[in-house]
Amino acid sequence: MSRNSQDLETRFDELLVDLVADTPDDATVRAAADRVWARLQAEVPQAAPEAAAPAPTVVRGCADVVAALPAFVAGELPAAQALLVQEHTRECLGCRRALLAARGQISAAPVAESWQHTGTAGTRSRFGRRFLLAAAALVGAVGLGGLLWNGWGSASAEIATVQSLDGGLYLVGDGGTRALRAGDAIAEGQLVRTGQGGSAVVELTDGSRVELRERSEMAVRKGRQDTTIDLDQGSVIVEAAKRSRGHLFVDTADCRVAVTGTIFSVNHGTKGSRVSVIEGQVRVEHGQKEELLQPGGQVTTRVGLTAIPVASEVSWSRNADRYAALLAEIASIEQEIRATLGTTAPRTSTRLLDLAPAETVLYGAVPNIAEEVSEARRVFQDKLAESPVLSGLLANSGAGAHSQEIDALIARARAWGAYLGPEVVVAGLASQPGRDPDSTVILAEVENAAGFRNFVAAELAGEPNGDRLVLVDDPAAPPVGDNRHLYLWIGDDLAVASPNPSYLTEVAAAAAAGGSAFRDQALHATLTAAYAEGVEWLFAADLERLIAPAAGTPPGNAHTGFESARHVVGRWSEAAGAGTLDVTFDGPRHGIAGWLAAPAPMGSLEYVGSDALGFAALLSKDPIEIVDEFLGTFLAADAGARQSLATVQAELGIDLRQDLAAALGGEFAIALEPPLAPKPGIKLIAEVYDAGRLQSSFEAIIARLSAELEADGKPGLAITSETSGGRTMHRVTNTAGTVFAAYTFHDSYLVAGSSPAFVDAALATRASGTDVTTNPKFRQMLPADGFSDFSAMAFQDVGSRLGPLAQTLISSAELTSDQRSALEAATRLSPTSLAYVYAGEDRLTFAASLGAEGRFSLASLLGTGGLTSPGGLGALLALEGGETPTAE
Repeated sequence: MSRNSQDLETRFDELLVDLVADTPDDATVRAAADRVWARLQAEVPQAAPEAAAPAPTVVRGCADVVAALPAFVAGELPAAQALLVQEHTRECLGCRRALLAARGQISAAPVAESWQHTGTAGTRSRFGRRFLLAAAALVGAVGLGGLLWNGWGSASAEIATVQSLDGGLYLVGDGGTRALRAGDAIAEGQLVRTGQGGSAVVELTDGSRVELRERSEMAVRKGRQDTTIDLDQGSVIVEAAKRSRGHLFVDTADCRVAVTGTIFSVNHGTKGSRVSVIEGQVRVEHGQKEELLQPGGQVTTRVGLTAIPVASEVSWSRNADRYAALLAEIASIEQEIRATLGTTAPRTSTRLLDLAPAETVLYGAVPNIAEEVSEARRVFQDKLAESPVLSGLLANSGAGAHSQEIDALIARARAWGAYLGPEVVVAGLASQPGRDPDSTVILAEVENAAGFRNFVAAELAGEPNGDRLVLVDDPAAPPVGDNRHLYLWIGDDLAVASPNPSYLTEVAAAAAAGGSAFRDQALHATLTAAYAEGVEWLFAADLERLIAPAAGTPPGNAHTGFESARHVVGRWSEAAGAGTLDVTFDGPRHGIAGWLAAPAPMGSLEYVGSDALGFAALLSKDPIEIVDEFLGTFLAADAGARQSLATVQAELGIDLRQDLAAALGGEFAIALEPPLAPKPGIKLIAEVYDAGRLQSSFEAIIARLSAELEADGKPGLAITSETSGGRTMHRVTNTAGTVFAAYTFHDSYLVAGSSPAFVDAALATRASGTDVTTNPKFRQMLPADGFSDFSAMAFQDVGSRLGPLAQTLISSAELTSDQRSALEAATRLSPTSLAYVYAGEDRLTFAASLGAEGRFSLASLLGTGGLTSPGGLGALLALEGGETPTAE
């Protein structure tokens, strides 16, 4: 946004505040409303009594809308009422929030709260009820007048123009139908329908083009920034124009599609809706879900409506050949680019490891991929030149505006990378006497030393700040460092850079001797083993030397088990979209580091639904051992804590070790489930060996908490139980009847939920076998290795489900800054991810993998303008002048 635009908007906001602050009194409001009503009655033509049409179904206010929401969400509202509710909820923030609550996407709140803003010091804002009542009266009167003005000669603003016809296109009104011709205008809100065997192309005022299939019916409405196509029936293909602000929406009875600059189709019929994407990205809201679709992607709103090939879905279009060619070109270019980037093989050894200084405690190695990125960019450009479909699409979408800058950047990276070997190593060094406290050394092999020196000299001569890099001719006589320059020495086959030039001398001497003293360090052996397995991106740290306490000082993490950690080694594979982090110890794991059990089956996951937003599960060693270690180690030095624990156990009449730990197994899981109520639900599953003893402990704990609450004048707590069908459901309630949690014991597991409905759902999931392990996203991210089970794992798909809703709520003026920050953080969870742990005798292996939509892809450097499908190939869309769609 330009500075002028910002100033203009600021002044507009100030003007609006001044305007609404001048609140009229009630008499003025009533008088204004009466004048508006009288003028509308005088100016709107009245139909003759004998020709009067039946009174339309109307929604008289927010109360009627809120009352109709349950039927609207269930799809049971008559079409006329559904259209009115749909329109009202788009314009009224309060009712929109109520609709989201009815769908279970946000917590329920009274509609009136949307208008109850307060000023400073808790006083009611002058943007108050009287002004809003006046505005409501005015808008209501104008809206009623618009309903009465429903003839073809309406004064409604033109919203679209008929571009071409093949068969009949008709304007549908209360007075009948009228055939349209090419060039005819369509007013806002007017319903148009194609006839049997016909089709039509309509161009909206924003430049978007809509192609209608036979027997399709739609109307178009314009908001302050957004345009909405209401598709009542049939199929449309939309080529959405680029927009600087707002979105184009397509609404059906069971879904909403949000886009900018995209080609997609929507098919709405008796069995539901199907949305397909040809180019760009599309967000689809249906039921309680929101999904992001990429080119070739498709979603259906009902189970009975299956997916079909996108090319088949748009085969009726007059542009079917062009769309099919576009889909084929996109698939082809993605395949070629991925093949080009996939030619870099993992490295299994390196000379640079032996040359790292002896003080190295941090080690990072990254591949030299400048040539691969450049080649992939060339593939894209060649494809673009060969394909009129792609080049035309890129030009029409506005992408490619920064193509020359991207080419220049990639060309420069390629020029530097052309002189370097297959990897670049960065070594972090521990402080040493007589040297700077910390330093860094960068190493790379060089293939043409003389050419590289000339190249660097020319680069420095052309840079305004080129003096920050200093070329060193003789590493045996380095200059005096000042921590403000980076010193670079280029040997016959080696390049070394450091802010401390004395390290150039050390590395040069190691190169002449065939290696440095680092080869004697344990970290060197660990890294050698990592290279032998193959690495792409590598990071390692020597924990023994990094966190070693000073002489005579006890370690700060004593008794946790991590004080014996030796090394941590992290690896990432771009090809696999997965990474690992190994923590090794100098002996068997103990303390907290030893609590995690070895990999084994997890039956608790059988209670987690396949549509879970996320879950975490782990296996621990025997809970009795953990309690004994906790009591014997962490409380040994604190007599007061031990006494307090003994007092609490005596008052409760339970023993922490025998009544709780001994009753539990070592398996636990917690899951976040889609909402069955206005908020998501939580499930807790725990392995249980003695349900009776555990239940008695629960009752004792709840009784103690209840007594304390009642002593403070608050409602007490109780556990109520009900047996049905041979199963007992326990509920934790207060004296007011509010249910805080529910649980039951089933097949050696405690199954608990935030409500009885979630417990029932968990048992139904177990019975049907449709648990989270059948989720395609989850299964796709499972690693390919020798382990059949895990010690711990966590899976989340929160962002892709709740991120779009969070973006909607972020724009609400009702949120506090803390709430807005929390929601912004939620949107960053969008990539689906799986994290897991393997616990070995002397090591812990942490690993993670990301869904294709969340990977950092090297192909994102190509600047493809979002033409390709997931995997990061469109990450530079903003640089190319494009824009990805966001939720409303």
